[in-house]
Amino acid sequence: MREISEPRHLEPHLKESSAMRDFVFGFGDGINTSLGISAGVGGADVSGNIIILAALVGMFTGAKAMAVQNYLAVKTQRQLLTSEIEREKWEIEHKPDD
Repeated sequence: MREISEPRHLEPHLKESSAMRDFVFGFGDGINTSLGISAGVGGADVSGNIIILAALVGMFTGAKAMAVQNYLAVKTQRQLLTSEIEREKWEIEHKPDD
């Protein structure tokens, strides 16, 4: 005879925030790089130096933006996962039958 078990406790949980992380990362990178290039080209003399300066500013601004946005995205994801763990701990303590 097969034993029938009770249905599992089901509730929605945040498993991953990759879509939000990618949005924050891409948006921040695009804005920072564009502003950096605009500021760099706007402050340069009208000569061949414009291209070099714009390339350097874009490179450094893009690198900074990627690093900062990735840090913020990972930090946010960790906070989301930590809050899920804390919620589960609370539920285990206060609602063990659920």
